[in-house]
Amino acid sequence: MTGVIDPDKLQCEFASACREEFNVKIFPEVQVEFIDGVAIVVAFIPEAFSRHKPVHIKRLGIEKGTFR
Repeated sequence: MTGVIDPDKLQCEFASACREEFNVKIFPEVQVEFIDGVAIVVAFIPEAFSRHKPVHIKRLGIEKGTFR
């Protein structure tokens, strides 16, 4: 099994992207776990409030940046 080389860096970059890349700020719950001695990054992204939906990738726009 291959783990993440720099889990702290990935964790920070992922959280930052969630706040900056979408039309609403997303605050994921991110943690580092170790399985068989290798680090993995686990993220939980809570559902957006209905007034914020649809959440989409800003640079792609609502038509191409919205996924289910």
